[in-house]
Amino acid sequence: MAGRRGVRQGSRPAACRFTLALMVATLLHGAISQGSPSGLLEQYCFDCHDGDGAKGNVALDELGTLSRGARVDLLNRAQEQLFTQFMPPEDKLQPTEVERAALLAWFKSELGDESKLEEKLRYPSYGNYVDHQQLFSGEIGAAAFTPARRWLVSPQIFQERVMDVFGLEGRERESKRRGFYGVTNPFLLPEHSGVRYYDGGELDGGHLLQMLANAEWIAAKQIHAARVKAGEIGADDHSNPRDRWVPRTTPEAYEAVIASEGAPSHGQLAAAVAQQFELVLRRPPSAAELTDYTGLARDAIALAGNTEGLRKMLATVLLESEFLYRLEFGGGEPDAHGRRMLAPREAAFAISYALGDRGPDAALLKAAGEGRLRTKADYRREVERLLADQDYYRGQVDGTLDGKHYRSNTTSHPKIVRFFREFFGYPGSLKVFKDGKRAEGRYQNPGRGTQATPGWLTFEADKFVTLHVENDVDVFRRLLTSDRFFVYDNMGAEEGKQLLADWRSVYEWLRDEPWRT
Repeated sequence: MAGRRGVRQGSRPAACRFTLALMVATLLHGAISQGSPSGLLEQYCFDCHDGDGAKGNVALDELGTLSRGARVDLLNRAQEQLFTQFMPPEDKLQPTEVERAALLAWFKSELGDESKLEEKLRYPSYGNYVDHQQLFSGEIGAAAFTPARRWLVSPQIFQERVMDVFGLEGRERESKRRGFYGVTNPFLLPEHSGVRYYDGGELDGGHLLQMLANAEWIAAKQIHAARVKAGEIGADDHSNPRDRWVPRTTPEAYEAVIASEGAPSHGQLAAAVAQQFELVLRRPPSAAELTDYTGLARDAIALAGNTEGLRKMLATVLLESEFLYRLEFGGGEPDAHGRRMLAPREAAFAISYALGDRGPDAALLKAAGEGRLRTKADYRREVERLLADQDYYRGQVDGTLDGKHYRSNTTSHPKIVRFFREFFGYPGSLKVFKDGKRAEGRYQNPGRGTQATPGWLTFEADKFVTLHVENDVDVFRRLLTSDRFFVYDNMGAEEGKQLLADWRSVYEWLRDEPWRT
């Protein structure tokens, strides 16, 4: 379900923000009630944060002298430390749950809309601070919902979208999953384990500058074959000798514009716009978009000619924010709780990106377009179909970890296996450095162009996870309790078996001996 964000409360009057300063001032004159927020601050905080020797340069007795911005910053820091229970420290007197709740309520009241804690709690890194007792007690009676939102695409989704623009499939698509020479992926996920991809990212200037360069490169490649056919350039003409890849064909709508004698017709330009929208955004343009982009192409062609004018239009569509976001705003009439179901097209993308990195396949888009993606039964039908599809999402679990002699494991649903990578955090082995000499050469540290021993350990863990995910029987229990594992998978079968036999013989020889001494 997708719903609207709740109405935000209005800002508190500015005068309310000075009450803390007044409250602290009363502390200095002894007018304190131990049950009041001011009394609780003195009881639990002032021992470390009062006077010239205040720890962490946090002096709560100076709040009354701080500027408004500095005071709000200090209150936000104190609120977060209190909520996460980092303060007071473990070796100090602790407030009761009731007292801590009272202080937190007071902080929230003082900060109003300038409190940053609520926004931070949306992020997965704060997930463990959810009150599980309250969450599962049944006392929360509000209807469940997801806020209307848009997600910045992940690095993997971005790469798949670029390949969709070129219409790549099969081996050609697989060969380009590691990237294109002229396209820089502008999105990076955090490296720490746990949930790494969520709806908290936003476009910034760095993203847009990189996308401008990417759009220019992609648009030029899209029309390369048509320019060769028209005799504008030779088949071996490349602006960069190191960047020789080009798509095999140019879409017919673009070729018609380039080959047109004189200015292209309105119909030719409209067909080119519609084709680019379909390749880039997987949808037809609206009437307004068709008018705007057809006019843009016509004006650009008048100034720079058919080829360059067409390329400008193609590049501009690639700069649409929808190419970089996935949308979940909801559609239709709201229910009794104000919630809206995802619009069918939004649902198609949500389902596909839950299972993999590619957008919806033709069958899923057709179901959305024909009104067959509105109920739970519709969702189940499409999810089960895509889970059974062994080819559509097939790819590497994480090609970014590939090295000279190591490639990430390939599976039918790499995003599902990637979840377990993040859940268990085992790619962290790449950052664990051992002593190669003491290992007598059996352990090799990662180096330039190779992930060495940690790479193979990660690869074998991927295979182990993939095995149980694809078998789909008691997955978590078997992952956590199995005593079977892939070992020396980087070697040939016979070589690996012989090495294992050698280790077993050493074990048999030593197990009854005082080998520790």
